Amino acid sequence: MAETGLKTLLGIDANQPFSLAETNAWALPKLDTPYATLLDQAIAQRPETEASKKQIEMAEHKLSAAKGAYLPRADAYVSYGSDSKNLDYSTSRDNVTAGVAVEMDIFFRF
Repeated sequence: MAETGLKTLLGIDANQPFSLAETNAWALPKLDTPYATLLDQAIAQRPETEASKKQIEMAEHKLSAAKGAYLPRADAYVSYGSDSKNLDYSTSRDNVTAGVAVEMDIFFRF
């Protein structure tokens, strides 16, 4: 019955003779690189692994930003102005202010 079912699946008449040829054509392929290397490469390229690596990187960036909130902050500024009633260019009435401001949290809550 199995042979008749196989012949039907293959589209061969059930009364026609049928046999399987025995050949050695079904050999395993030869690998150029070791199996362990290929397995590591396949695991590393899985979408789940890639997604988890991205999530780890994002978490590390968030942690770095959170740690940076407790570091001192420094600002620099420069201001230029003129003490003249008219806006003619004159080097004797110019004023320039420059400075640096440093802020540091001494008391903070976690």
